[in-house]
Amino acid sequence: MPGLKRSLGAALLIVALGVLAGCAAVTSFTASSQYGGQSVRLRGELYRPVGPGPFPAVVLLHGCSGIKENYRQWARLLSEWGYVAYVLDSLGPRGLGSVCNKRALSARARSVDAYDAKAYLAGLPHVRADSIGLMGWSHGGIAALWAADPATLRTGDSFQAYIALYPGCWLHMTGLRAPLLILAGARDDWTPAAHCQALAQALATRAGPPVTIKVYPQATHAWDRDRPPRYYQGHRLEYDPVATSDSQKMVREFLGRYLRGR
Repeated sequence: MPGLKRSLGAALLIVALGVLAGCAAVTSFTASSQYGGQSVRLRGELYRPVGPGPFPAVVLLHGCSGIKENYRQWARLLSEWGYVAYVLDSLGPRGLGSVCNKRALSARARSVDAYDAKAYLAGLPHVRADSIGLMGWSHGGIAALWAADPATLRTGDSFQAYIALYPGCWLHMTGLRAPLLILAGARDDWTPAAHCQALAQALATRAGPPVTIKVYPQATHAWDRDRPPRYYQGHRLEYDPVATSDSQKMVREFLGRYLRGR
């Protein structure tokens, strides 16, 4: 009976976590780097398509304030399109709620998390280990850019495609490991699109994988989060259904080209 009770308890916990994550399985793995001198067990919300697979996969990196509903909406879309989507939580496992106005965790450090998540996904039987992409928003978008630079992190390792939505593009990049898509808002007063346009232009002059950029003329920061217009950390945030719809189309086409070869 005690063993049965433990089994039932574990099953109920898994179900509860799945409900909280919006029909996703919450899984965890040990990070390759420490935080505050302690090992970290990162966790994420795993969304998978119907069927046995194996499927291509995408690691999703949230913005500076953690996982919000728009990232889960993207994950569900990716799952509908036939991708395993893994919404990685870089903050909670480290006891952080937000890094928007402090440097408790850098975007570069989060790019290491991304590669740890890639290794984790590559070990799952329903994931195609040779077809994993990375997608990040804002602070997570900066992390995606760090991850895409061949001069940083793990030499010889790479995602098959990189996507950054309204990232801060002020870092210097030496090149690209794989194709990059940048989606930015012309009215973004937090991570200005002009920096991304300059970065894309600089990358385009170098031999290597292609970079694609699109700037939405009416979009502010966080245009894909369906909430009333507001200010956060002094910056204007406004939902833009046109930019959201088109960005979904752009992402689907980009992933189809580089993760599915079509």
